[in-house]
Amino acid sequence: MPRRLASLLSALVAALVVVGGASAPATAAAPAPTVRIAAAWMVKAQSATTLKGAVSSGSGHVAYLQVESGSSWSNLKTTRVTANGSKGAFAIRFVPRSGSHVYRVVVKKSGVARAVSNSLRIRTTTGSVYLAKARHYMREYCPSTPMNAELPKGGSLAGRADTAWSWTGVYTSKGLKKTYTWKQKIRLQPGMPDATLRAVSLHECAHIVQYRQLVKGESYLNKQIKATDKLHDGNGIEKQADCMTAVLLGTMRYAAYTDTCTSAQKKAAKALWSTYGGKFQKSPYTFTRYE
Repeated sequence: MPRRLASLLSALVAALVVVGGASAPATAAAPAPTVRIAAAWMVKAQSATTLKGAVSSGSGHVAYLQVESGSSWSNLKTTRVTANGSKGAFAIRFVPRSGSHVYRVVVKKSGVARAVSNSLRIRTTTGSVYLAKARHYMREYCPSTPMNAELPKGGSLAGRADTAWSWTGVYTSKGLKKTYTWKQKIRLQPGMPDATLRAVSLHECAHIVQYRQLVKGESYLNKQIKATDKLHDGNGIEKQADCMTAVLLGTMRYAAYTDTCTSAQKKAAKALWSTYGGKFQKSPYTFTRYE
């Protein structure tokens, strides 16, 4: 074979190899969207509420509302995501299941990876949603204290704790046997935002807890009240309730009677929650002492 022809054939083979090895550019996969949801965390039983959400990558998606069921999730409702600029939005109106349940939304679109939202726990109540929230905030310490929201809206008092007791006595060989009957009630101003309602509820619950020292007798309670006044340089009951609230919330932002709590005051506040917070919770509360 002539040398020139061989050279041309060799170049052609090389060219074929180069062409054959080239590949078309890959199509980039569409990024997975992100989705966030928000809803009221407490609603009246058997009443509808609206869950709203935002999707990062626009319309064309389908949103599936799901409820946690054991170790899996069950679909409840489906809706389409609508365009909201370059993003997407949706609203799902539904009746939450009675009790306390966790919900989420899964968003899907053909050819796009699915996205799972944050989870939300929604609780239902058969009574006032407002009072149910207040009860929830102080559920560990005042679960049985009677409560209403009848203080004047916009008035000077956001909350009030009422406490009153009486006793009957009989002399025995062990001394005077007193049978105490103690009644409590928490009153709240209606319409407070959730964060304020939480702080006010805990402050009033703190007063109830303070007076649980009555279980050691009136003399002991009065002695502790005097010691609290001394510790806080006057108006000890109110200032201590502020400190008791602050140690739970981690902030003095909602304190009404004092700006600061010293380490000694915080220690006393924590001791009251620890010693009396989970006890003597019924109202009226009846107990007997020998004095």
